[in-house]
Amino acid sequence: MLACKGDVKTTHLDGRWEVIGGTFNGKTADQFKGFYLEFGKDGSLKTNLNANATEEIGTFTIKNNKILKQTTEETTFSINEIKDTVMMLSTQMRGSDLQFILNKKQ
Repeated sequence: MLACKGDVKTTHLDGRWEVIGGTFNGKTADQFKGFYLEFGKDGSLKTNLNANATEEIGTFTIKNNKILKQTTEETTFSINEIKDTVMMLSTQMRGSDLQFILNKKQ
C-alpha cells in the first residue's frame, strides 16, 4: 500500500486496471463496469474508457497526483486513492462528475 498520494509513480500503475464500479454526478453507475486502463512502464496506455467505449492506444503522464490520459480524447484523472490492487479516480467529462473504482488485474 502507498503511504501517501504524493508517492504515486508510473511503476505503481503498471498493469491492467478494470473498473468495478463508479458514480455519475454522485449517483451509483454500474454502466462503467467493463472499462479498463492498461498502463505500461514506458508511459504507454491502452484503454476503452472513452465516450465510444472503443479501444484506444496512447500515452499517459503523472503529475501532482493526476493522470493525464493522451489518446483521441485528452482526459485528466485525479488519483483519490491507490493501494496495491485498488485505485479510485475522479474526473469531469462533458460537464459531469465521474468517479471510478478500479481493481488491478492479477
